[in-house]
Amino acid sequence: MIVFETALASIFDQLPIITDQATPPNEFKPRFEWGTQDVLNKFITLADTTSKYPLIWLVNGTENHTVSNKRVQRQTRIVIAKESESPNDFNRLLFQTEFDLILNPVLEKILKALERSGISKIVNYDYTVQRMPNYSEVLNEGKTVAIWNAIVFEANIELHGQRCLKTINFN
Repeated sequence: MIVFETALASIFDQLPIITDQATPPNEFKPRFEWGTQDVLNKFITLADTTSKYPLIWLVNGTENHTVSNKRVQRQTRIVIAKESESPNDFNRLLFQTEFDLILNPVLEKILKALERSGISKIVNYDYTVQRMPNYSEVLNEGKTVAIWNAIVFEANIELHGQRCLKTINFN
């Protein structure tokens, strides 16, 4: 049986470190997690010894399996997020910094990973992208969990269970 989350985790484990153009440069290893909004809020608020960002968050969804259980398709929603370092900045500066240097490169690597993994594909090569500067989620108590710069990526992704995961070339 193909478990969508586990298969994507295997693919995204190969994502390379992203280096920004700061002086000195910062390195970011994308982190993949998944779940409901409640799980996301819990994840964000937990103390952690490793960086949570850039975060690749798979939103829960329903899968369509073939009878032979060799393929699974899912209308997939992935949020690529980085905690906003400058929540008071305007969009032009945020796009030149956090989007151009971190979030867009992570999206590009995700697209390459899905295309080159050998076990995945974007159905009909059709997907949507929404860039959301200074996006925030608020808990019921009115406390802001995090202010993010985020990209929401949506696509119908198909995974194959009888193929081997390839080593992905990101060049």
